[in-house]
Amino acid sequence: MKGIKSFLKNLFTVNVGIKLFSLAAAVVLWFAVVNSEDPNQTRTFTSNVVVTNEYILSADNKYYDITGDSSVTFRVTAARSVMDKLSEADFQVTANMENLVDDKRIPIEITSDNYTGSIDIVSKTQYLYVSIGDIKSVQLQITPETSGTPGDGCLIGDITVDPRDVTLTGPDYLVDSIAKIIAEVDMTGATADVTSNTLLQYVDASGNALDVIDLEGRLTSAAVNVEVLTEKELPLNFITTGTLGDELFVKDISSDVGTVKVVGKANVLKDVHSLNINSEDMDLTDRTKSFSVDVDLADYLPAGCSLADEESSKITVEFEIAASADRSFHLKAENLKVTGLASGYRVNFTKPYYDVVISGDAEELDELTESNIIGTIDLDDLKEGTQEVEISFEVPDKYKVKNAVKISVGIVKE
Repeated sequence: MKGIKSFLKNLFTVNVGIKLFSLAAAVVLWFAVVNSEDPNQTRTFTSNVVVTNEYILSADNKYYDITGDSSVTFRVTAARSVMDKLSEADFQVTANMENLVDDKRIPIEITSDNYTGSIDIVSKTQYLYVSIGDIKSVQLQITPETSGTPGDGCLIGDITVDPRDVTLTGPDYLVDSIAKIIAEVDMTGATADVTSNTLLQYVDASGNALDVIDLEGRLTSAAVNVEVLTEKELPLNFITTGTLGDELFVKDISSDVGTVKVVGKANVLKDVHSLNINSEDMDLTDRTKSFSVDVDLADYLPAGCSLADEESSKITVEFEIAASADRSFHLKAENLKVTGLASGYRVNFTKPYYDVVISGDAEELDELTESNIIGTIDLDDLKEGTQEVEISFEVPDKYKVKNAVKISVGIVKE
């Protein structure tokens, strides 16, 4: 026990100066060894700046664009053992929108959560430069358009698009630059209606395509339906009602045009061969002289059809009324056309001639000859023996057969 006490007494009282010097030298030597084994290093890092608290602008319907460099370079000092572990991912480089200065710059803050006490970040105050603008919303119509030429005889009809418009929200300069939203359908060779889910084109006033990926509410496509119609030229057919007095007849009907081009669906026009005009003003009752009628052709079109030239829909129809005269013709029975006679039979006429009265314009009746009058008898289903049949006549349009004519014939076996 006395030995321990003597040892402790000598430890703290004998050669104290030498012992303190030795301790200090040991500490210095330890630091020297450590520093030589794990020295401090300085290294440069580059990271992108992240903007925080952006909601401050959006709450005021504002937006920002970064006008300067969006990355920042800074220096870091740390022991080599720490430095070897560092990467850009260990640093948070932020620009807090709450600290916006003069609406154009934001101070940049650089921190590290992983090595806060082991590193020294060396950086002067740096800024993220931005421009501030207004957020704007606008509703724009989608414009359907066609390109190419449809098939022969086909025309483009109505064009519809769904949806009809789009509401866009974003930077005012971008929204204001949109002059048109186009949905274009290629109609080359089309002969039937075309429905297409078409990509939308956002263009400026010069027709240049715009990048609108940053706009809210933008659409990439729309459904477009293009109606394909056919064109057909139809003659005009004027239908009168009522009758003229005995001594009058309609000598001529004329109009500004004889035919008109009509546009419609092919399945509608395929069975239409004329455009029938039956205006109530074409009633001949009580007419005693020539007259004219104004007609709007659009009123007589088949359902769903239109005129190719809608500006020419109104025409004037002229009705020429003339005094009529009668002329009797004595015609040979043997010149009659015979139809429907059964095989193995022949026909005999009991009289060699028959008479027919033709009415028409007094002056023009002199131009009518026997060769212009074609009479026909139909013996279909008639039995052997003597029969009385009616003669049907074909005469030029400006003449009219006034009386019904019958003739007696004998049907006999050959």
